[in-house]
Amino acid sequence: MSDEPPVIDDASLADPSLVDAAEVRRAMEYYESHGWTDGLPVVPVTSSYLSEFLAATARTPASG
Repeated sequence: MSDEPPVIDDASLADPSLVDAAEVRRAMEYYESHGWTDGLPVVPVTSSYLSEFLAATARTPASG
């Protein structure tokens, strides 16, 4: 498995037929391998969702 975090393309979410199921699975497996889930399904993050989340917090990404 690649150590690069997977990125799900926001544009593909507009049309479900364009979503790469293999890339979504790779993202879910990546999260599991890093202990970021308890085994329940996770929703892979997109760049726009991450930006919205980070805009809503005063914490910096480095503050962990």
